[in-house]
Amino acid sequence: MWPRALLVVITAYWIASVLIGRSVLFMDAWREAERVQRDESWLRAQCGNSTFYANMRMHTDVCETVRRNAARSPALSALEAVARGGELLDPIALWPILFVPVAIQLLSWCSTRIVRKPLIPI
Repeated sequence: MWPRALLVVITAYWIASVLIGRSVLFMDAWREAERVQRDESWLRAQCGNSTFYANMRMHTDVCETVRRNAARSPALSALEAVARGGELLDPIALWPILFVPVAIQLLSWCSTRIVRKPLIPI
């Protein structure tokens, strides 16, 4: 019974740590995409000005990049970052996976060695 309970607890811990890690990664990427869009709002407005665009003729790719970033959804950028970044086995979530087989063996060995005596003699 103990090895199974330990396996359930460690598996639940691993799933929770992966979900929490992915959620944090998603929120960080979302905030970063919103910050980029907010910071580039002035440049996006200036790129609409023909005089500014003519002065930037050597660097027209800057205006295209700003327009592309403005058209991109922060939620989709965040989902892309979650899919691209972070391993499924983060270091925090990895130790229980390595620890489970050792713990199960140790508990099963101990449970066979312990002699159970009643607390009150009959």
